[in-house]
Amino acid sequence: MNEEDYIQITPREELVKQGSAAVAHLASGAILLVLTMGARFRLIGIVLSALVLIIGLGAIFSKDREGKRPGFLLTASGVLGLMVQFGIPMLKPFAMFFLGLGAMGFFASGIIRGIRFLAGLNSRR
Repeated sequence: MNEEDYIQITPREELVKQGSAAVAHLASGAILLVLTMGARFRLIGIVLSALVLIIGLGAIFSKDREGKRPGFLLTASGVLGLMVQFGIPMLKPFAMFFLGLGAMGFFASGIIRGIRFLAGLNSRR
């Protein structure tokens, strides 16, 4: 049997890591999308921005190296959301654009990671 004919079975630990990363990125995209929509209402925007900031800081200070980059992005998004609520009104369109861009980036990353997870899951059959 050729080496190319051999089907690699994805280890369970890697599957768990890929699946949880996919869910985390999709959830982060959804949170940023809700933050973008909730920024119109001051109290909801403040609460959501603070929540995103806390989640991002938690990811930064975790031991998982994979979560640090999304943690930085979430922290920056939380600060950006708070800046929209308390900051200069002229910056609001730019901040909203970057929050939407971050949400789409997280969604794209979550979909790609989800496809990798499903491919790895198929290799175990």
